[in-house]
Amino acid sequence: SAQSELLKNLRQSLPLSEPDFDMLILPTVRNVAAFVHLLPASENHHHAKAGGLLRHSLEVARWAAQFSNPTTFEPFGDPLVRRKREPRWHAAAGLAGLLHDVGKPVTDLDVIARDGSQQWNKAVPLLDWLQDHSIERYVIAWHTDRHRAHENHAAGLARILLPDLTVAWMLEGGSDIFNGLISALSRGTADNRLADLWKQADQTSVERDMKRSGVLQRD
Repeated sequence: SAQSELLKNLRQSLPLSEPDFDMLILPTVRNVAAFVHLLPASENHHHAKAGGLLRHSLEVARWAAQFSNPTTFEPFGDPLVRRKREPRWHAAAGLAGLLHDVGKPVTDLDVIARDGSQQWNKAVPLLDWLQDHSIERYVIAWHTDRHRAHENHAAGLARILLPDLTVAWMLEGGSDIFNGLISALSRGTADNRLADLWKQADQTSVERDMKRSGVLQRD
């Protein structure tokens, strides 16, 4: 609920009806929120406050979707086929933005109950672990060797966090759309329009947050 304005912006940036957004996009948002909980996006860079990772993910989703609006992914071919596929491409752009950093909780940090009794094993969403063990407070231990390590995990986690219904909907438009989304989240991806969109959106989100916080961007 704290991100309601961002969700509204994301909804408005996608060529989907409200019911379709609620059915196809919102469940992935909920899954990401449960997985990352109130973790920050970085230790002392951008979105470093509690809840920063979720906020950053939603910002990148919103901007990637918005930046995709002028793009016609399929300028040629059967108009009926194009009408079916285009919304799925734009949704894939937003989802790529939403999922691009989900590997960070796996590679960048450890989550430990405040009393030191337990540590999140990352096999379940952080929210589930907290609820299952009645943990109300936790601390974060950052890894020192984390630089870009999360990029190796985004594609694999996307397959877990994307609901079957959303995946099936994308595949109805052609397997290249879903494959394009997974490829856009894979490290070393080149010549992928979805990757270009989320990277542009990521830069926008980072720059805006650092302006808000007054932090100078590092190399």
